[in-house]
Amino acid sequence: MRVDASLLQEICDQIASEIDAIVSIMTAGGQIVASSRRQRIGDVHDGAAKVISGEVDVYEVTAEEAAKSRTMMEGVTLPIEFDGERIYGIAVAAELETARPYARIARYWVASHLRAAEAHTKYQRELEESGQRFRDVAESAGDWIWEMDAELRFTYLSPRFFEMFPVTPADILGKTRGEFAGRRLSEAHWKQHFATLAARLPFRDFAYSSQMSDGEIRHILISGKPVHGPQGEFCGYRGTGRDVTALERAKADAETAKRRLELSEQRFRDVAESAGDWIWEMDAALRFTYLSPRFFEIFPVSPDRIIGKTRAEFSGTSADDPRWREHFARLEAHLPFRDFAYSPEIRDGPTRHILISGKPVLGRGGEFQGYRGTGRDISEQVAAEEALRRSEKLLAEAIEVISEGFSLFDCDDRLVLFNSKYRTLLYPGVEVDLQPGMKFESIVRRAAENGYIEEAVGRIDAWVRERLARRRKADGPFIQHRSDDTWIMVNEIRTGDGGTVAIYSDVTVLKNREKELAEKSRALEMLSIQLAKYLSPQVYKSIFSGLSEVKVASSRKKLTVFFSDIVGFTELTDRMESEDLTKLLNHYLSEMSTIALRHGATIDKYVGDAIMIFFGDPETRGVRQDALACVEMAIEMREKLDELREVWRLAGIERPLECRTGISTGYCTVGNFGSEERMAYTIIGMGVNLAARLEKAAAPGEILISYETFANVGNAIACEARGELPVKGVPYPVSIYTVKGRQGCATENRRIRADRPYLKLDLDMSVMTPEARDEAKLILEEAMDTLSSSEPKAS
Repeated sequence: MRVDASLLQEICDQIASEIDAIVSIMTAGGQIVASSRRQRIGDVHDGAAKVISGEVDVYEVTAEEAAKSRTMMEGVTLPIEFDGERIYGIAVAAELETARPYARIARYWVASHLRAAEAHTKYQRELEESGQRFRDVAESAGDWIWEMDAELRFTYLSPRFFEMFPVTPADILGKTRGEFAGRRLSEAHWKQHFATLAARLPFRDFAYSSQMSDGEIRHILISGKPVHGPQGEFCGYRGTGRDVTALERAKADAETAKRRLELSEQRFRDVAESAGDWIWEMDAALRFTYLSPRFFEIFPVSPDRIIGKTRAEFSGTSADDPRWREHFARLEAHLPFRDFAYSPEIRDGPTRHILISGKPVLGRGGEFQGYRGTGRDISEQVAAEEALRRSEKLLAEAIEVISEGFSLFDCDDRLVLFNSKYRTLLYPGVEVDLQPGMKFESIVRRAAENGYIEEAVGRIDAWVRERLARRRKADGPFIQHRSDDTWIMVNEIRTGDGGTVAIYSDVTVLKNREKELAEKSRALEMLSIQLAKYLSPQVYKSIFSGLSEVKVASSRKKLTVFFSDIVGFTELTDRMESEDLTKLLNHYLSEMSTIALRHGATIDKYVGDAIMIFFGDPETRGVRQDALACVEMAIEMREKLDELREVWRLAGIERPLECRTGISTGYCTVGNFGSEERMAYTIIGMGVNLAARLEKAAAPGEILISYETFANVGNAIACEARGELPVKGVPYPVSIYTVKGRQGCATENRRIRADRPYLKLDLDMSVMTPEARDEAKLILEEAMDTLSSSEPKAS
């Protein structure tokens, strides 16, 4: 129980005004909630905390103690109790003689207010309970309470009304019943009802219908009584209402009850027969009294063969059958039974299988009157189950004879079916108890723990996780290596119901053959790599890819042919040892071959120091591009030879090597020439002869090309006409051109070299800046001046 803070503040202020004191009231913990000194509200009074908690009954501070403390003042603090509980503490800061009596007065004052507040709260609660009792009683007489004012406008409807109808208070409060209905209520029963209201008379069970906003028609029954004021004046109506929609619907249903009652027995039989094939009834002696017509349609018997007989008499059963003994015991005990199966012996007909269910029938006094139940012919179901068992047996026999391991797991990954091969592949050489219902994870984990799985050794848990993840994906067959060096191919397939079919195949023989083939393939690959060194890469590629057949055959194509050799090579062989010459030649041919292959050339052959190359077969980029690639290759070879000369000079070759080159474009015969036992891929024809003649006619370091080659490269390569050259076998002279360099770069790329015992010069214009050129000029001018001043004078 608590007192309002404003009242506590009023008490503090009033006591403080009568005496020169500071009065404060505290709650639990000593927190000040009211004080004549406002700034203290919210502070904590340690003495009050001890008083309210019950640690002390009174807390006093003397004048001496207050003089020694910076925070305490002389005064007294007392507890304020209510119903045996300390709720507040009151502190009066004044001389003790004054503080003690006023503290007691204040405590009494606050306690009086607490008792008054409790009495008021109790009165309010009883008043609310009384009102609620009224509403509960009123609503027990109906579904809701309603009130109207003197103008017959609704002023109140209990919450139950709004729970039952899809309206809000704003839809009805302040409106008459007609305004709420949204129309003029002019029917006869409404006119009579309005006359009753006008006469201020009570009414009971006035019935009407109202359409809700959702379109539903609701039937309502209301009762009401006029309310009068103290002077007898009419104040309105108060009453109850009930939703009788269900009742009205029940009345409508009752009109069809008679017809339904007449049809109920037939409906019962129809429903019962839908649960089974026929209905049967027995009397208290357990003799058949009724079987529906459907029974006699199914079984070739007449009613007189079963009506009046017990089931045992009809079915010809033996009393020794334990199933029948149990069934008869239930019947004697008058207990219900369900799905009892038996096969009666019926003459002149096939064996039928029957499933019956029954329930005892009791009279009004509880006496046993017999049984009533349903029966079903399950002959087709039994036949289907027999067929299923035969199929399962055949399936088990079929999977047992297949050479692969077979297993079937359900959607919970539990083993359903497997053959002995599956067991032996999982656990080779060991008899393991493998049973349907076992989880796949436990099966493979056991195999891993026994060391049968090579990749699971030392990492069983990780391998099991990986194996389960792969199984969930079921993304195709995979190979598993076993510790006994066997290889098992596992193919897992998801079934439509979420299960898994797995086929395990021993592919050890195949893996061994695959290993042998791989070794042979590696040997062949090494051999082919060695053979490739004797063939041009393009020829090697076309043969080994199957694009070209290895047979004697040729074709005519327009090619660009390249010939080159080293000037003075014969003289060089006389001056060099064979080992050094071989090293020099191989170095030269390697560098030239690298350039040729980079430009896409087909290297036909090496003849001593000579190289024969062509463009246009077996791969071509077109005649023009082939010719351009050939000439650019020749230019790069010439530039590379300039670099090599310096290397060779340092190696001891006194006279620098020079190369001459001939290039022609024209039709040639290209293909495999020779016999079926030995053949060579090469070219023949006038284009080959012309390129050879041009190479012989070229000066050291010169590249000579035919007119047709010039016609294809003239826009990109700087060339200079060299006149005409008579060629053996050609009835007219051939126009020839010398290659100066790439178009636009012939001058800048020009390199001047001289290597004499008395002079060494290497001038590369392509790398010189304007400053370098000026410096080179000064050096050359100085050299010229030196040469001029050193010339011998004429005598």
